[in-house]
Amino acid sequence: MDEIRADIPFFDESGGGVTLSGGEPLAQPNFAIALLKACKLEGVHTAIDTCGFASKDIFEQSIPYTDLYLFDLKLADSKEHLQYTGVDNKMIIENLRFLSSVGKRIVIRIPLVEGITDTKHNINGIKSILSTIKGIQRIDVLPYHSLAKHKFTQCNREYTLSDLGNYPMAKAKKIEVEFDGLAPVISVGG
Repeated sequence: MDEIRADIPFFDESGGGVTLSGGEPLAQPNFAIALLKACKLEGVHTAIDTCGFASKDIFEQSIPYTDLYLFDLKLADSKEHLQYTGVDNKMIIENLRFLSSVGKRIVIRIPLVEGITDTKHNINGIKSILSTIKGIQRIDVLPYHSLAKHKFTQCNREYTLSDLGNYPMAKAKKIEVEFDGLAPVISVGG
């Protein structure tokens, strides 16, 4: 908390705060919730960047200490979600609906991977899900880029998307328009 305390004047000036991201910050719930709680005790705005794959109980614990959820929504179809991520999306969508039901502020983040998440079927599925969600502050359409490739190399991990190029910005702009009316702000790139 000492490092965060040192930045409080900057947060006050900029309107910023602390965002927990990762991997998945809620995969370490005890640490994440303790840090969020400490931030709130200091009056610091808090956010969690999450894929939504955590138990409802963990989300319940985070609610009093989290001002904003940056929530990834990759694939609407549960079987496709399982195929590409290793888990189905049932719990993820339930958690999104839960956060909405308790009035939390949410930013939806939709990564665009050509031929996987940018299909008409998937975009329509995501639109259908989002049409039932209240509290969406913004939708960020995030074109795929290969900037993380070197991080995988540094960690001696295989980068399985190496044959994908950067997602075309013109295509991202067309998809951005698909989400009109589902949030006050819709952006490409976040």
